[in-house]
Amino acid sequence: MDNSECYATLETWIKELQGTHDEIKKYPVKLAPLVKAECDKSIAAGESLDGDKWSPRKDGAQALAGAQKNLSVTANDNVILITITGGLVYSQFGTRHQRRRSILPIKGLPMKLGNAIAKGIVDMPLSWLNRAKGHKSFGK
Repeated sequence: MDNSECYATLETWIKELQGTHDEIKKYPVKLAPLVKAECDKSIAAGESLDGDKWSPRKDGAQALAGAQKNLSVTANDNVILITITGGLVYSQFGTRHQRRRSILPIKGLPMKLGNAIAKGIVDMPLSWLNRAKGHKSFGK
């Protein structure tokens, strides 16, 4: 039995997989806008990324309205970094070590961010998988 064609196909697949390393390294940069959008949506809804609702301000207005401008999301290498500035820092950490309104997750990656990242990965598959009927070598 001659398996040379099968081995040639496997070798092609292995080379293509090895070539995806640079493509995968770009994922955090591509996913950062999705994470930012999810953060902005949570702030607009008046809740932390963990899903905890914020108490309203003393005057009854929405807490931290427009705070999206003080939250940035950047990516480098394999890290997506969420940074808060201005008044958000005081809300997150408090002035007497008591959080007033948490913005950033406290207990690891929240489900809503995990889902946004997973959806982003599914929506931008690796180019070697991005074929209408599977891999180009199928069906030979």
